[in-house]
Amino acid sequence: MPDLRERKKSATRRLLAETAFDLACERGLGGFSLGEVAVVADVSARTVYNYFDSKEQAVAFVTLLRMREALEGLSVASDTPLPDQIDNLLRTQFSEYVIITHRRLVDLASDSPSLQPYLHDVEQRGIAEATQFLRERLGPDYPPMYAYLVVGAAYGAMSALLDGHLVLRDADSITDPLNEVSLNGFISTIADYLRHGFHLPS
Repeated sequence: MPDLRERKKSATRRLLAETAFDLACERGLGGFSLGEVAVVADVSARTVYNYFDSKEQAVAFVTLLRMREALEGLSVASDTPLPDQIDNLLRTQFSEYVIITHRRLVDLASDSPSLQPYLHDVEQRGIAEATQFLRERLGPDYPPMYAYLVVGAAYGAMSALLDGHLVLRDADSITDPLNEVSLNGFISTIADYLRHGFHLPS
């Protein structure tokens, strides 16, 4: 468990990222500065720059922050079947809040191209951290590259929800199965395909 100093640093990083994200949603990326993040968060400007080099970096970090916190709280036994591990991983990391937040970031990035490389970096770091998490839990029967392949496939599928190509609905309100999914059903489908080796389930 992180010590008190690390917990305080994590809390400050979260405060600054969420403040920057809220300001971006309210004003657009061009409507505030890191100095204003400091004022709203009630910290010094030096504190902000200790954590983030730019407002783009701070804004984009909010999704990774939530995904990282989810990983820290996830406990999966090493003998849990791989599809169940992926199912647990996706359900823990991709809450509806994370998906909605990430979609808002995608919208912000379409209006402010300077945000795009930071958003891409956050996405890649999220995949890398999930891969490392899974690698540490796979048994010796799995080849070293397996975690990269499985996480890449599962998170690649989730990107359709994160970028808005699929519409998120409650299961009982889906009218267009080609374009609308429930979060629970979509994650279950990903895990089912992993169980069947990407063959169509019987």
